[in-house]
This record gives sequence, structure tokens and C-alpha cells, in this order.
Amino acid sequence: MFNTFTSAQASALGIRPEVLHTAQSCCLLRQSRGIYTVLYPCRVHPEFVGLIDDEESVTLARSLREDGTNTGRAARFWRLAHMGLITVAPGIRTTDVVSHESAALIRCVPILPMRLTKVMVSNPGRSETQVVCRRRKRSVPEGSVGLWQGLAVATAARAALEMASDVSVEAGVIALDHVIRTAADPDSMRGVLLGMVEADGRFARSARLARCLAWATGLAESPAESLTVVRFAESGSLPRLRQQVEIYDEHGRFIARVDFLLDDDKILETDGAAKYKTIAQGGYRRDGEDPLEAEKRRQYALQALGYEVHRLMWADIIDPARFRKRMRQARIVLGPRGTRRSYGNTRL
Repeated sequence: MFNTFTSAQASALGIRPEVLHTAQSCCLLRQSRGIYTVLYPCRVHPEFVGLIDDEESVTLARSLREDGTNTGRAARFWRLAHMGLITVAPGIRTTDVVSHESAALIRCVPILPMRLTKVMVSNPGRSETQVVCRRRKRSVPEGSVGLWQGLAVATAARAALEMASDVSVEAGVIALDHVIRTAADPDSMRGVLLGMVEADGRFARSARLARCLAWATGLAESPAESLTVVRFAESGSLPRLRQQVEIYDEHGRFIARVDFLLDDDKILETDGAAKYKTIAQGGYRRDGEDPLEAEKRRQYALQALGYEVHRLMWADIIDPARFRKRMRQARIVLGPRGTRRSYGNTRL
């Protein structure tokens, strides 16, 4: 499924190993030893056309071949690719629960890094790392598990807490922000998460998870916004930052809803198209107006009210050192330097 197959399946179809090898520089992605994903139909290797069963993945792969800089499309592609890896991965036991980043991808929760090369599972028995699977010794409560493709998979809330506890602050805040924001009742979801923490001794003892819960407001509308909060929190400057602030002019007329307002006079905007939706969609752009023109008009209106407007790209946020440099360029003073790892973009 998801255009993914094993070398054993290819052999059963009469596809020779040398064809698998040469196609990797053309229309195949090698995900792991003996596991491949078809990127798109290819005249040179027609043997793989019959293995395509997911057109969305093909469309994304083609668009990324033309423009590999679109992180949103890349994230969607790698999500589908990993789901394919899960469906054919050998070694998943009946006592395993797909968890952490793998469960997050199945539940549509964003992760870092973008590409995941192993299937993450939890098992009450023991921890071990195999070619395709990484198994953690964890007991997952029955209420935190659902079925997907016949496999036991942790819920979105459980996966977010697992990443906050076991992976990183960045991954945890991004996941928790998403889970809280997309819940029917965000306040109730925060209560559910706190209850899950109290019921699990390992979660309750995790200082990192506690930080993630404190920093995840549920107001971030993208991973970039979640990471911006993390960067300010790491520097001790978080109290100066407000999220999703509505700006009005002196006549009370709505001007824009901005990602962040810092020190009441500096606006920080993360790269993203959501704020350029049409007015009918709840955004700022007029019907038929070019998004770039809408962006300029929006920025001019904010500057006319006396605000400094600074735009942050993904590359400015993902790397802590580059983030601090970008803040210095914007004359924004942060607190003491923290030590955090960065994640590079993953492309096809």
C-alpha cells in the first residue's frame, strides 16, 4: 500500500534485483533494506506501474521533483511514504503498539525530522533496534490505542506525550500544539493530557514533558509557530511574546491577526499561506487578489500603525543559532544562549 512493496513481492512479480537497483536513480525510493516506494510511473521501468495504488503520493513526488523547497508538500509525501513502510515492515509483533513519531504520522500529527526511516513501536517486553523497527519498552494503556490497517496504533494524544517525553522538546511542543489546537474543545484536551500524565509514572517524572506542556499553548497554527515559541522559551524571553494577536486601527477597524506580538511593538510572522486566505475564508486577502499583493498590503497597513514587522522563514527557526542571528538582525534582545540541536530539511 501507499506505492510501497518489498523485494520479495517484486521477485514474485518477476522483477529482477538489478532492475530494483537501477530504478533507484529514477523512479524508486529505497526506504529500507528490501523495501521500496514507487515515486511515479516511468517509461524506462514499466514493471512498477502496477504497484502504484496511491495517486496523491505520485502527485506529491512529481511536484517535489520540480520544486523540492516546499516543506508542506514534502511533509505530506514523507508521511505517506512512512505509512507505506509501516504496512510492509517485517518484525512488528502482535504485542507491539505503533507509537511515537510513527503513530503521530498515522494520526496526522506533524513530526521532526520530516523523514522517518524506522517504524517506532512500544512493547511491554524489551527495547531493541532492528533494521526497520525501533522498539521501546513501554506499556501503552488500552484506552490510548486504536486500530489502523490491522495494527495497534497509539492515539494522537498518546503519541504527542511520548514524543515530548522520549524525543525532544521541539518535537513534543509541535505535536502537543497540534493535538490541543485541533481538538473539538482545546481546554478539555489539555485536561485529558494532564490526566494521562498523572496516570503514567514515567510521564509524571519527565521534566522535558512538563516543559513541553507548559510551552504548548494550542495557539500555534504550524510547526514553525510552535518552534518559534520554543526558541523564545529557551532564551527566557517567552513572557514578552503573545500569539495570534488581532490588530485594529485607531477607528477600531480590524487590520490583521498576527502570529506573534513582541514587546507590544514588534510583529513576528512565520512563513505560511494561512494568513493569506480570502476574507470569506476568514483571512485577509480580497477575492481574486494575488497572495503576494495581499502580503504587501497587509505589511504596509501594520507598518503604518507603527509596528515593526519581521518575517521568519523555516530556515530561520529550525536552527537555534540562525534564529538568534536573525533576532540580532531585527534588534530583538533575547536571554542567555541555550544549547539545542537543529534539524535540517529533508528532501527527495
